[in-house]
Amino acid sequence: MQDYSRIEQCTITLSEASAALLQDCEGKNFKNDAVLHTIKVGESYVNTHAVCGNGRNDTDYTYSFRDICIQLQPKTIYQLAFCLSLFNSQYKSEDPLLKIINSKRNASAPIEYADLLQETYGWIFWEHQFTNILRLFTLDRDEPNELLKNINA
Repeated sequence: MQDYSRIEQCTITLSEASAALLQDCEGKNFKNDAVLHTIKVGESYVNTHAVCGNGRNDTDYTYSFRDICIQLQPKTIYQLAFCLSLFNSQYKSEDPLLKIINSKRNASAPIEYADLLQETYGWIFWEHQFTNILRLFTLDRDEPNELLKNINA
């Protein structure tokens, strides 16, 4: 079992940021007075972005990144990336997160899709999973992407 207790969420102004955090901010064009939210693991920072003053921001989320990791116990880098995606998905809605946290694994997913969905606990969460599943049913390489565009529209 991994030690997810080392994960911290930090809110800090850019002007007060450490050298390690400034390195994670390179190329992001933050203003010096920007308030940043970041996830710190040990001495490394990830998922750093400016906190917007309007709407919901990730300092108000119900589930912290650490809580999600403790609940789902990711064992691979892809599952850890999925946990980060779930954390960030709270910006729009907590519904996908709650469905996955409460039932963890989707037991109703067809066995044929198990390999494609193993990193997301049996749920279709990423667009590439959706298109890869569609590719199982067509020889047309463009059709899955067109269907995805239509669904997103």
